[in-house]
Amino acid sequence: MLEEFGPNIWIFDGPTVTAAAGFHYPTRMAIIRLRNGELVLWSPVAVSPELCAAIDTLGTVRYLIPPNSLHDSFISDWQSNYP
Repeated sequence: MLEEFGPNIWIFDGPTVTAAAGFHYPTRMAIIRLRNGELVLWSPVAVSPELCAAIDTLGTVRYLIPPNSLHDSFISDWQSNYP
């Protein structure tokens, strides 16, 4: 499920989404564990109970970062799970 990318960094490939004009593009998020054990979710993809369970084993989610308006499609679902 989560793929280790480097020390304290994991990636997860989400679903393909359809944008304007029918353009399809893949989604991918990064999970970064800070020195204090808190987690940063960069560009969160579609949330699922299985994904949350896998992330919870890594630490406490503290920051949700959508880098721009193209990457905020799923942010409200993450905010509901990790207020």
